[in-house]
Amino acid sequence: MRSLRRDIARLALTVVALGLFDVPPTLAAPITQKLVRPSSSIRFGVESPSPALQMNGQLQTFTGTITLAPDGSAISNIDVTVQLDSAQLPPDQMLQAIFLQSVIARFKQRVATFRSSEIERIRGDEYRATGSYTWHNKTRSATLPFHLVRASPGQSEIRILMKGALTDATTPRELTAAAPAASQSSGWARATLLFARPDKIG
Repeated sequence: MRSLRRDIARLALTVVALGLFDVPPTLAAPITQKLVRPSSSIRFGVESPSPALQMNGQLQTFTGTITLAPDGSAISNIDVTVQLDSAQLPPDQMLQAIFLQSVIARFKQRVATFRSSEIERIRGDEYRATGSYTWHNKTRSATLPFHLVRASPGQSEIRILMKGALTDATTPRELTAAAPAASQSSGWARATLLFARPDKIG
């Protein structure tokens, strides 16, 4: 009986001590989700005055992860890697496919990556990811606009639409020399990326 009383007294003292001191709450870990390849797609196209540059295809190989807040309500980080030489064009664009693969091989730009450093909500489901990307084997700062379709601890989906000139000040001169019409061409990329917790992918 004396031992039981002593244990109860110790428990009471412990409860009182916890009430007197601020005990930091346990911080929940961020949620990491992996890209689900079969449910994701990246399409691209080029509009050009030169028929040889006009193309419309898709990328076959790409990976990525996103990090969400502990409650799964918002994305805090995006990391995507695209295998450029996995670009596939339809059979009626065989010449464009040969040209595209030759450019990729010549400039040894087989992989492109984007890693965010900050994500900002613009309005509604529109967001902007600021970070760095690799292009022509150099790392540069970049801004990636995207739409957040849904975000939850189990699955998240983002959609990306980008348009712009095919060449800029960073484009190698060899490319513009090989395809003079490239400077008058524009390109676009449209991606639907589904992410899920690793234990939900099966």
